[in-house]
Amino acid sequence: CGGYSYSISLAADDDLYVAAGNPRHVSKFAASGQLRWEIADTLYQNGSFNGRGVDSNGHYVELWGRNIRTWSQVDGSVVSSVTAANPSYNISTRGLRLITRANRSLIVTRGLTFTANASSSIVARYTPTGAQSWSTAVYFPGAPNGPEYDVLYPADGDGVYLVRTSSGLTDAQVAKLSATGAVLWQRHYSKIQIGRAH
Repeated sequence: CGGYSYSISLAADDDLYVAAGNPRHVSKFAASGQLRWEIADTLYQNGSFNGRGVDSNGHYVELWGRNIRTWSQVDGSVVSSVTAANPSYNISTRGLRLITRANRSLIVTRGLTFTANASSSIVARYTPTGAQSWSTAVYFPGAPNGPEYDVLYPADGDGVYLVRTSSGLTDAQVAKLSATGAVLWQRHYSKIQIGRAH
């Protein structure tokens, strides 16, 4: 690829996807190191790199700025290019987050917004064609505590966990969503601060 290595992702078959170089290329390598294919990223867009993954068909997926692109695991052709709806950010540098789910669908969280006594995050699911399957607002009670941060993790049953942490990881709130976007439960966890005895 040349240049610098920007991201490496491991596929289920132990192949590696590498996005690297200037100009940027996306490549797929066999576990033995053999190059399967390499494609110039002509659709490269400016913006923040926010997420990557390998979907249930083995295709490579990236979230770059608001653009979600999927490369074919067979030949590297772009099989889907989706622009997520423009989110409203409380902090300008906060990016979108992405995880891949079953049947090549994608879950995206659009970042936290704040009120005096709560924070909220929009979680949405998209089909491979870019259609939105559902959108759910998750509300976390309590006054914001510093530059809070939210991130997605895959869960069992094709669901998703949304984790909100506060400044310094002094506390965290976790919500579990079902595969259809229903909020199944929310929990608040406080970190115990252990000081030195005098």
